[in-house]
Amino acid sequence: MAARRGVWLVFVLIFVAVLVSVGGLVVMALLVGREPQIAGNSTLVIRIGGDLQEMEPGGVIGQFFEAPPTVRGIVDSLRKATTSSDTFSICCVLSSLL
Repeated sequence: MAARRGVWLVFVLIFVAVLVSVGGLVVMALLVGREPQIAGNSTLVIRIGGDLQEMEPGGVIGQFFEAPPTVRGIVDSLRKATTSSDTFSICCVLSSLL
């Protein structure tokens, strides 16, 4: 009889752990899945500085770190801003030309 209670206790604990995990995944999906809210007539400010590269560095390990700014990324941002109905103006700030 005591062995059956122990088995049921283990099953109940596993079930509760699975429910908590699924709940956590749902909450994370709801928080991460949202796009940022952009007010109308917004200004896009792009700070351009440092060493701009032509392409992102390749490799498996580089995917886990933030990539340095690239010319392609800046051009894509400008292209998206020009087609967006929320963007009213674009401001490029050059911090360093060296």
